[in-house]
Amino acid sequence: MDIEGLMSFLAVAREKSISKAALSLHMTQPALSNRLRKMEDGLGFALLERNWDGVRLTKQGYYFLPYAIQLVQDLHDAAAVLSFAPGERMLSFEEVINRSDQLLIGIDNWLAPRLAQPIIAAFHRTFPQLKYRIITRSTPALVDLVYHHGLHVGIHFHNEARPGLLSVPIIRDGIILIYHPDSAGEEIRPDLSNLDLVKHLPFLLFDNPTLVAHRHITSSIFETYGIEYLYAVDDLYTSAALISEGLAYTMLPKSCGLVFEQFDTAAKLKIVDLSGFAPTDIRMLYSPDHPFIEEIECLRHTLTAIE
Repeated sequence: MDIEGLMSFLAVAREKSISKAALSLHMTQPALSNRLRKMEDGLGFALLERNWDGVRLTKQGYYFLPYAIQLVQDLHDAAAVLSFAPGERMLSFEEVINRSDQLLIGIDNWLAPRLAQPIIAAFHRTFPQLKYRIITRSTPALVDLVYHHGLHVGIHFHNEARPGLLSVPIIRDGIILIYHPDSAGEEIRPDLSNLDLVKHLPFLLFDNPTLVAHRHITSSIFETYGIEYLYAVDDLYTSAALISEGLAYTMLPKSCGLVFEQFDTAAKLKIVDLSGFAPTDIRMLYSPDHPFIEEIECLRHTLTAIE
């Protein structure tokens, strides 16, 4: 899959016609069709349905569409930053792209609300002159960034080891159930023996990349408790708003609970620690051989001390 394939897919989605898309891209229709088939072969699923009436997106194509748009936009945005003309806000430009003398710390998006503050406080006390940057991404992206030397250290869920890197457990996280008490009528027990009280509501299913990163936990929850009524969301704040209105419930890593505490209605929510559910590790991934090893050890000790 390449940028030309993505642009071709977007052109067909926009024009709803391969011939019109080919015209807009200044290429022949057979060449465009061949490019699209190659991309579909690489993905392993069909993006388009072709018939006598024209072309329409498959279910997979509709799901893939916003990610294709976002990827193309991200590439355009990165190119725009890197193509700033000399003298055009060069100070801010240099601050954005200069990473050579900074410790680069990646934190999973879900963990940042809980872990960013203690990290900043620890470095302020111990290494006040340290230049560092905190970057938030999904767990799979963080692991790949550390592996490809785009980050010095990643803080993420699960054991995502890579050759030549240290993967160290720092926090033993658990699973919590979050619901609004008005939607249940009585408290849900920690063993979830009365979970049926909220199963008339949709269970919030987190979309990509969370679904991919936590798929083994999600699958286990669904199989264990027979959950079939789902509602897809793509961020914690939307989920918190839905639960605060008594419209849904979900189960999340305990470390995500801080997001829900920021809502005005948080005091009304019930958060049940599912102590019987298998805990998950929060880990650090880093190389033992680079100049920031002392700072990373400080980071490890700081995070290990968090309850």
